Amino acid sequence: MRIPLLRRRIGGLVHPNGAWMPPVDPPPAGATWPTGSFVIGAQKGIWEEHMLGGRPLDVITTFQTRDQGWPALCWGSSPIDDNPGYTGKLDIAYPFHPDGEGSIAEVAAGDFDQEWTWVAQQIATWGDERIYVRLAWEFNIDVWTHTVTNVSDWIAAWRRVAGIIKTHAPDAQMVWCINGKVTHAGHPPSGDAWDCYPGDDVVDVIAIDNYDFYPYIDDETTWNTTANDIHGVNYVAAQARTRGKGFAVPEWGIVNGTGGGGDNTLYLQKMFDLFAANADILEYECYFTDPTSGHIGGQLVDFSNPSTTPANPDSADLYRSLWIAPADEGPEYPAQI
Repeated sequence: MRIPLLRRRIGGLVHPNGAWMPPVDPPPAGATWPTGSFVIGAQKGIWEEHMLGGRPLDVITTFQTRDQGWPALCWGSSPIDDNPGYTGKLDIAYPFHPDGEGSIAEVAAGDFDQEWTWVAQQIATWGDERIYVRLAWEFNIDVWTHTVTNVSDWIAAWRRVAGIIKTHAPDAQMVWCINGKVTHAGHPPSGDAWDCYPGDDVVDVIAIDNYDFYPYIDDETTWNTTANDIHGVNYVAAQARTRGKGFAVPEWGIVNGTGGGGDNTLYLQKMFDLFAANADILEYECYFTDPTSGHIGGQLVDFSNPSTTPANPDSADLYRSLWIAPADEGPEYPAQI
C-alpha cells in the first residue's frame, strides 16, 4: 500500500496506525547563505519578491565603468547609483585599467598608483566594509584588457592594486576570481589559472564565475568532470577551504544561448547542492540575470512583466523552490514505519 507523505514540524511523527516514527533531519531550509543577483534599479525588488519570496538580497554583483577613461573608473558612482537606497553588500568588478588607457605592466610598475588611490578612497566613502573588489576577474579568457599573458606582470599588478586598496579601504574584501571550466590558450601560457594566484596575504576570497556552457551540464559525469577540474567549482571551493579563505561565485546561471544547456534544471540543482555543501565558507553567490538574446539568456523572471511565464520556466520554478525557505508547516517527508 502506498503511504501518503506526512508533514513534520518538530520531533517524530505518529503514523495513522499508531506506530511512532523517529524524526528525519530536513534538508537546508532554502538558501541559508548570502545570496544575490546582477540587478539594476527596480529589478532588485522584482527579484526579491518573485524569486526569493520577499527576502532582501544580501549581495548585488555590479561592474565599475571601464570604457570611459580613468575619471569614470576612479569616481564613477554607477555601482551605487544603479540601486538607490540599497545598503547591502556589493561585488564590484574592476579592471586593472580603463579600456585603451594603460597596460598591465604599467600598473605593475606603479604608473597608476595615484589613480588607484582615488579608486580606494571612493570605495571607502561607499563604506568599504560592504564592498567586495573583484579585481581583474575572469583573467584566464581572452576578452578583457586585464587578460593575463605575462604572469609576473599580472601578479605584480594585482598585488600592487590590492595593497593600495587595503591601505585606504582596509575593510574591503579582495576577490581573486577565475573563469570556470574554460581557459583560453596562452592565458596564462601554462593553461593553469592557478599560476596567477597572487598570494594568500593579498586575497580574502577565492572565487569562480561558473555558467552552464562550454560544456553545459547534461549528466552526472559532465558535472563531476568539470567541477573537479582545476578550473572547476569543487576544486576552487576546496582551495578556498584549504587556504582559510572565503569562497564565492559572483556570476553563475543557466545559458539559453550559444554553447549553453538552455532551461537546465540539473545544472541549477547542482549549483544549489554546491552552495549548501560549502555554506560554512560561502561568502556569497549571485545569479546573473542577463536577458541578452544569443548571449547568456538565463533570465528567470521577466523584469518588464513579472507575472508572465519567464523564458526559462522550469529553472525559475526550481530556483524558487530551492532558494525560498519553506512555510512554517515545514517540508514533506516520506513516512517511516
